[in-house]
Amino acid sequence: MANIAVFRVTRKNNRKVRKISGIFVGILCLLFLITILWLFSKISVASYNSIKFRSTNFIQSTDSIILKGFIEDTLPAMKPSNKSSGKIGYSSTLDGLTQKVLPVDVFDCKSVLNYQFPILQAYNSESLTGKDLKSNGQDELNNRDSFGENPVESLDDEAEKQINTDQTEKIYKPSTIVKSGEIAIRNHTSYKLDIEKLRKESLKLGSSKKNTQAIILHTHTSEAYSPSAKNTYTPSDPYRTENPKYNVVKVGEELNTQLSKLGIKAAHDTTIHDYPTYTGSYKRSLQTAIKNMKQYPNAKIVLDIHRDAYGGQGEKLRTAVKIGNTEAAKLMFVVGTDQMGLEHDNWRENLKFVIKLQENANKLYPGLCKEIDLRTERFNQHVAPGAIIIEVGSTGNTLEEAAASMKYLAKVIAEVVK
Repeated sequence: MANIAVFRVTRKNNRKVRKISGIFVGILCLLFLITILWLFSKISVASYNSIKFRSTNFIQSTDSIILKGFIEDTLPAMKPSNKSSGKIGYSSTLDGLTQKVLPVDVFDCKSVLNYQFPILQAYNSESLTGKDLKSNGQDELNNRDSFGENPVESLDDEAEKQINTDQTEKIYKPSTIVKSGEIAIRNHTSYKLDIEKLRKESLKLGSSKKNTQAIILHTHTSEAYSPSAKNTYTPSDPYRTENPKYNVVKVGEELNTQLSKLGIKAAHDTTIHDYPTYTGSYKRSLQTAIKNMKQYPNAKIVLDIHRDAYGGQGEKLRTAVKIGNTEAAKLMFVVGTDQMGLEHDNWRENLKFVIKLQENANKLYPGLCKEIDLRTERFNQHVAPGAIIIEVGSTGNTLEEAAASMKYLAKVIAEVVK
């Protein structure tokens, strides 16, 4: 009888042990599963970022002909039929189905990609890899271009049309508009902005009037405008020419002249950075900026003059304002930040400078400036506390309209600097 009791107690204890052991094993399995999922998520994110980086580099650097073959082989639906011209308004038949051809030239694969991912080509990111290679601010070797439309893209002149400026809304998304009074900033970053606080802070631009105070250069030197009766040029690419009489160099020359009249000494560097190779323009213009900063150590202002562009195929944008009896191209101040990972301690100083420029422009010449554009890219603006990009007009403007704006821009700059 005693042996039976002992057996029952032992069996009962064994059940408890097995139960506790099961719970313990279950907890271990759960922890193991959580660990595996955590590691898998890390690997997935790293793989995604790696794929994104390599894919972006492939798209940016690969020849259009290779891209054409790649897309047509992997996405047969992108391949046009022999009956289709690949232009706007045509229909094509594929496997017995009639479908609308994409509103781009399908033979230009980069345009196809831009249609599918409608981000203005001018805003390709400057870098994906983070910190600089050297502490002096040189961008990394694989620094990719930003701010400027793809020069290999071909536009059909017959298909071009003027579009209203309110269509720019679809160009600059995703972004948010931050306003304070008459100051408006289109913010593409995650930084929160206090415009009033920045507006009240003093600038770090003090320098002797005897010294050169400003440097003017052009990262995308060959950017040009719509030909006119007075200025007709032979383009190397649509809206591009290496002839400095007809591209943004002429606009920079006019700005230099107008600043000189107002007592502001400037150095205009006409070095070509986007020809014969467009890729690496910002890397080359950084060297130009550093060289000029060494030559003119008192200069606190670096003005990178560009011409804006609309990213849609077969369309061009004209942004102009009438000041008195003069038709002038509108201006857009562009400020870069450190959000892409590149060192840039100056960006708030750059933004303060632009806010004061915009404030004066709104008072002196209402309508001259579009909203300030705050970007995640750096655009070489770490070289000085007054380094900015100025977009002068767009592809739909003429050189005369762009040059006319420089008289007003010079006045606005002089008011701030003095």
